[in-house]
Amino acid sequence: MSQPASPKNPPAAPAAFLLPPPSMNGSPTITTVRAPTMRNPTLIIVPGQSFHFLSFLAKSFSSVPSSLHLEPEPLDNDLPLLLHSILSKPNWKNHPSLPKLTPSISSSHVYSVFSLNPHLLPKTALDFSYWISQKPHFKHSVFSYSALINILVTNKFFGPAEKIRDLMIRSSSSIQETRFVLEFLASMNRSDQLGSAFKLNLRAYNHLLMSFAKFSMIDELKSLYCEMLKNMVSPNIFTLNAMVHAYCKIGNVAEAQLYVRRMEEAEDVMIRMKEEGIFPDSFTYTLLLDAYGCLGSMHSAFDVLKRMFDAGCEPSSNTYSFLIKHLSKKQREKDDRQMVQLELNAIVVNHADVWKTMEFDTALELFEKMRENGCVPNVNTYSKLIIGLSKVGRFHVAQRLFDHMREEGISPTGDIYNSLFSCCCELRLYDNALIVVDSMISSGQLPYLESYKQLICGLYDEGDKEKANTVFNS
Repeated sequence: MSQPASPKNPPAAPAAFLLPPPSMNGSPTITTVRAPTMRNPTLIIVPGQSFHFLSFLAKSFSSVPSSLHLEPEPLDNDLPLLLHSILSKPNWKNHPSLPKLTPSISSSHVYSVFSLNPHLLPKTALDFSYWISQKPHFKHSVFSYSALINILVTNKFFGPAEKIRDLMIRSSSSIQETRFVLEFLASMNRSDQLGSAFKLNLRAYNHLLMSFAKFSMIDELKSLYCEMLKNMVSPNIFTLNAMVHAYCKIGNVAEAQLYVRRMEEAEDVMIRMKEEGIFPDSFTYTLLLDAYGCLGSMHSAFDVLKRMFDAGCEPSSNTYSFLIKHLSKKQREKDDRQMVQLELNAIVVNHADVWKTMEFDTALELFEKMRENGCVPNVNTYSKLIIGLSKVGRFHVAQRLFDHMREEGISPTGDIYNSLFSCCCELRLYDNALIVVDSMISSGQLPYLESYKQLICGLYDEGDKEKANTVFNS
């Protein structure tokens, strides 16, 4: 049987090598050899080889779409073998060779180590996976995750395998990778050997649906949703929100409205939950609000916000960023303008992009719409907006909101002051930072020590030692 190559960036094998003897970690039950003309290693099964691991691997990679783009990556041919040898040691983290090897380790190397050594101890595989993921240069791929999952399910580590499965789905960065993930998981879902032990659960279905929506993979989306219902997995509001976004993204509003109506049915359940003393959280409300916004029904979106206020459920930063996103979309449609850096129909929103593109007038429109729908902007409203703007360096817009807040008679909190102060220091606006500090102290608030230190050092760097000494001694 030939070892299938990793669908992306497959590591080249050394000219010829034998894996360490079975006494090391019990893992080397396979021998890998390569003739000079071979591009990839050949797998020779030794008695005792795990059949059901290989069957998963073969099924998974035999179904990889031929369109999957391969980008050759120059790899150190000996690195997977060296890593395997290191991981075979009980105290592998302290191995003297590891610090030198670490910067060169890629997801292709990790894929090779896991896929060629299916009997690697599952705890060792998990620990190594987490350890390497913490390194700044490293990023797992769907393929390295898939090889890890094979090790975990072979050893019946189903709990950790489910968490890695979620990470794998969310790490898909293209249509091809998303299809690979679907085919890989579908083969496991159908496995008689696993039975019900590693079936797709609601969380996995939702992550897959979100991934399909992100790439407008409507046929896969519909098929998976039907499979989900067939397998008696009941959709929740998160599921329906993904469906709404997918159909809105391709302009099929009629289909999206069907799922919004199902979300409204879910709302009836939420009402019954409240009667029983179980209250929806901010995340649940925000998903419903976002679905209405996606359809352009801003009145309904603000009605959900009103219910949040009435229920004493504090809107989150995400709640306000979704509202701003949809208000901006309405304004763009009205003005026929293009908005830079913001995909308004995206299922996965980078909230930093919302704050980067938000203008002061958008905030005023938000406040006006809130009042029209019975929601009075409060300190939490201003706090979420000002902090969001400050995090992306939009100091002047945040400052105008800060002034507007005080004009409305709302006292800023310490978090608001400190977000403005930190923003000023990051932008080297030290005169503005001094004004913020004076205002903080006069209102009984204290600046964060780190920002205070940054202000003093910044003033010294700019040659203003007198002001730096004044701040230091104050």
